[in-house]
Amino acid sequence: MFNPGAVTVRQGDEIIMTAFVVNGDEHEVWVTAPDGRIVAGKTMWNRGREYRMQFAAEQAGTYQLVCSSHAPSMNLSFLVLPR
Repeated sequence: MFNPGAVTVRQGDEIIMTAFVVNGDEHEVWVTAPDGRIVAGKTMWNRGREYRMQFAAEQAGTYQLVCSSHAPSMNLSFLVLPR
């Protein structure tokens, strides 16, 4: 799981997220926009390492950081509020 599991931001914000992987050997992760478009490309995260992802919150709605290896329980929601 991600902790916290949800974050609220404003439309137009540049999101920069840093994650340190504690459990699980491998995690294939990406971020999808409210329209389903991938906005932060698929990448592999491994236990014991720190990673950084970045994307622009261009649309109001919910963006999802997804781990395909541990879905549906391992995801993080970015609630983007309109300006």
